[in-house]
Amino acid sequence: MYADLALDNQILKEVIEKKTLEPEIKKNLANGIVEEYGVSISRACKMMDIHRSYFYYESVKDDAEVEESIREAAKYGDGFWKIFEIIRRDGYAWNHKKVYRVYKAMHYEKRKRLRKHLPARVKNLLEQPLKPFVAWSIDFVSDVLECGRKFRVLDILDDSDRVAVAQEVSMSFPAKRVIKVLEKVIWLNGKPKNM
Repeated sequence: MYADLALDNQILKEVIEKKTLEPEIKKNLANGIVEEYGVSISRACKMMDIHRSYFYYESVKDDAEVEESIREAAKYGDGFWKIFEIIRRDGYAWNHKKVYRVYKAMHYEKRKRLRKHLPARVKNLLEQPLKPFVAWSIDFVSDVLECGRKFRVLDILDDSDRVAVAQEVSMSFPAKRVIKVLEKVIWLNGKPKNM
């Protein structure tokens, strides 16, 4: 009795690592234990914690039709869900779990499309105007109060001497409010050539 337990323990140490195993792997390990150590099938199944009927079970799944439909659908779409939608549109009634199992088994993750590289932009130096009201710069600056509330500042600067033409502070800036501030500044100072 003790010798059998010691032998089982030694076999398990040699065969199993410290991670959990899938049933199919356990079945293969049990088969290996039977062939290598000459242990009975029921004992090997007990050691691997699988049922003896599972040891004899042979899968009869035929996923050839699903694989073919995935290959066909992959011509028109990228990613699992797009492929699944195309398969459903073609009239197949397989559920997403079956299609996903076959998709993963095929290792059919398509590579990502390469991004188009735009040519490098020609950098022109900004010229500082000599006269005021020729060019204005508009920018938003945001910060957080001590209580955690955010606020924003709309800055309108004159590029010639870096003077603030207008500054508007608010918690939010809808487009109508920005337009209203710009109209007010233009009405007071005149319209610049550039913004």
